Amino acid sequence: MLIFHLVVMPMMRRCDEWKAMCNDNGALAETCYSLDFGSEVPSGSTGSAPATGGSDPVGFKPPVMIMYFHTFEQVAVLFRSFTPQDSGQYAGFFVAIVVFTIAGFFFRHFRSVTFKSRFLAYTPHRPGYLIDLFHIVHALLRGVEFLWFYALMLISMTYNVGYFFALGIGAAIATYILERWVLKVGCIDGKQGFANARAGEHEGDACCG
Repeated sequence: MLIFHLVVMPMMRRCDEWKAMCNDNGALAETCYSLDFGSEVPSGSTGSAPATGGSDPVGFKPPVMIMYFHTFEQVAVLFRSFTPQDSGQYAGFFVAIVVFTIAGFFFRHFRSVTFKSRFLAYTPHRPGYLIDLFHIVHALLRGVEFLWFYALMLISMTYNVGYFFALGIGAAIATYILERWVLKVGCIDGKQGFANARAGEHEGDACCG
């Protein structure tokens, strides 16, 4: 645990003493710098650290928790195995996060607008057990949406600049598509357009094409 705090929170008190101990003891250095918590093996120690690709320095792996914005490429996305190893994979993760964000907004739209409006329009004519089934399914969809957006929050908490902007780009693209081409907000005038959006009316008006 002390080694974990040394590597993850290097500004804690007495960290210099522990770093010196790691550097002076070859066996301890191997433990300090091979736990994959992330650090650079000092040149004077006998420890080793895996080499990394991309633009990060050779022999450097960023720590598990970085509480400031950074541009390290080898940062895991939700799962440890989802870690880009070079600039090409990092670009792929950037695109994947954009798509994942867009999909999350579309899923929320389906749950909160499409699913509810299509069912509730005929609720008075449906038996009670179907109404109960609707609420169960809707609750499950809400749970999935909740986890989905918390996953997006966890991605932002990596403090990786690229990942952070990927989330914003995905949200912007999804909002544009939903408002312009799905909800078709504000086609005749602001009041009518937003009323259509709240009511879940997706047919839109003639001016939207």
